[in-house]
Amino acid sequence: MALVQLLGETLQKKAGDDETVQTSTLTGEGRYVGLYFSAHWCPPCRKFTPVLIDFYNDFKERGDNFEVVFVSSDQDQGRFDGYFGSMPWLALPHSNREKKAELSEKYGVEGIPTLIILKADTAEVVTKDGRGDVTKGPKGQKLPWESSIEFGSKFVLEQIAIAVCIRIFEMALVELLGEKLQKKAGEEETVDTSSLVGEGRYVGLYFSALWCPPCHGFTPNLARFYENLRQQAGKAEAFEVVLVSDDTDDDAFVQHFGRMPWLALPYSERQKKKDLCKKYEVFGYPMLVLLDASSGDLITWKARDRIREDPEGKNFPWKKND
Repeated sequence: MALVQLLGETLQKKAGDDETVQTSTLTGEGRYVGLYFSAHWCPPCRKFTPVLIDFYNDFKERGDNFEVVFVSSDQDQGRFDGYFGSMPWLALPHSNREKKAELSEKYGVEGIPTLIILKADTAEVVTKDGRGDVTKGPKGQKLPWESSIEFGSKFVLEQIAIAVCIRIFEMALVELLGEKLQKKAGEEETVDTSSLVGEGRYVGLYFSALWCPPCHGFTPNLARFYENLRQQAGKAEAFEVVLVSDDTDDDAFVQHFGRMPWLALPYSERQKKKDLCKKYEVFGYPMLVLLDASSGDLITWKARDRIREDPEGKNFPWKKND
């Protein structure tokens, strides 16, 4: 079945619970499924979710021809459970990150909240502006998408011209690293974290310290890789590095960072540094974690090994989650 192939065989029924629903039970002629791309960290999403809940409950009371599936951009299982717990519908399991990425790419989701309405029997897109339809109504005996195929097609075309509330790409990386990164040692000049975001771009989080002898050995290798990759045709902005320093004081940080051609998390952001170390389970130095800059998703936490094996970057960005 088209819908099963699209979403997988089962969907999660409740937050923090293993109970599932067979995706095939949602299919049927005259029925609709809304894919709700959303996340708790997104203010417009938190504003729209109650509106969608009211709409959903209103029509669920009248029949069973409309279901919503939450497709989460929350960064971890805890945040997903907390947000999904406020919703009355189903969800793609948070653990299925690959399927989430496939759906975002398939429907060109570049901002959230986004509500994609599908025909449940064929998985055909009715409209990519389900959010607009829900916000505008109408309230009545029929769903907005039941009136005619032309109605849905009209909104598919309109979606091309609509700027959806915020870009998920910028928000994920900004939430992870903060709004600003330091450009040079000993100077206050900064770079907007959002400027690193883009399709086909990658960010390496370099966990290092002046007191660490292995870091002294690896930093020059990373610098060569960094410069060589950025000099290759079409890759000038494909790779950026952000130093996440474990130096004992600001003077050591300035000395350490001064040897590097990339950016840094400001030394004053000690809590952010601790959060990053915990998130990526950093227990030794140096460590280089490679992220997809367009989503903040992890590519590999073994980027140091990958550089050693592939110093020219021929296979960059390497295998995901290796």
